[in-house]
Amino acid sequence: DGDVQRACLASLRRLAVKQVDLYLVQNPRGGRLLETWRAMLRLRDLGLARAVGVSNFGPAQLAGLEAAGLELPELNQVELHVWWQQPELAEYCAARGIALMAYSPLGRAQFFGRTALRCIAASSGLSEAAVCLRWCLQGGHLAVPKAADPLHLAENFAAWAAPDQPLEEEALRRLAGLGALQWRACAASRAQELPWEDLAGDLPPEERRPDRDEELPDATGIRSSCASPDQSSFYRPDPRGSSMCGRWRMVAAGSSAEKEAFGER
Repeated sequence: DGDVQRACLASLRRLAVKQVDLYLVQNPRGGRLLETWRAMLRLRDLGLARAVGVSNFGPAQLAGLEAAGLELPELNQVELHVWWQQPELAEYCAARGIALMAYSPLGRAQFFGRTALRCIAASSGLSEAAVCLRWCLQGGHLAVPKAADPLHLAENFAAWAAPDQPLEEEALRRLAGLGALQWRACAASRAQELPWEDLAGDLPPEERRPDRDEELPDATGIRSSCASPDQSSFYRPDPRGSSMCGRWRMVAAGSSAEKEAFGER
C-alpha cells in the first residue's frame, strides 16, 4: 500500500496537481495483484485519483479480482484493433461495466494498404485510420490514437466528428472478418495470458519486468490485398512459436478466412 501511494504522490508532484483523473496498474506482471489493487482503491478513496483502472489485464486476471470480492477496475486499457479484436475480453468488460480503452487502435498501421480495410475505407470515403477508430468507437470502446502530423490529427478528429454517419453493417461485417488474423503489435499485451495463480502472490524480481522491450513480428510477411494470391507467403509465423506472443494465426491459403481478410469475397 505504501509503495503505491508513494509512487502516486511522486507523480502528482511532477504534474503539479492534487489529483489525477485516471491512475492505472500498467501491467499485471509485477505480482501481488490483490495487495496492489487494494492500494489503488485506497488512492481513489483518499482523493488522489478520480478513477482507477488497469492495463493489459485479461479475463482471468479480472476474474481473480472479482473472485477476491474486490471492486472491479473502472477501465482496462489494452491493445485492441480490427486485427486483434479480443471478443472474450470485450464481452467480459461490457457485462461488468468496465470501460475498455484501446492504446493501439491502429495496430501501428502495420497492415494499412494490405487487407480488406483498404477497400472498406475507400467505399466509406474515409482513411484506413479513421475506419479503425470508428470501428473502435462503434463497438463502445475508447481509443487513444497518436498523431505524427496535422493530417493525422485531422483524421483522428474525423472519426469523432460525424456520429450520425456510422460505418454501415456490411463494413462492420467485413471488419469483423479481419479478426481472423489474430495479430497484435505490442509485446506488453502478452501479459493478459499470464495465469492468475502466478500473479496474485509475490513474484521473484526477475519475473516482474513487462515484455515491453521484446520485439514482435511485423507485417512485412503479409501479401498485398490486391496482389494475386501467393499461397507460399501467406502469414509469416513467429519462429518462437509461443502461444503467448503476437504470432500469426495460420489460415489455409484460399480459405474463406483468408479471402475475408484480404478483400477477396
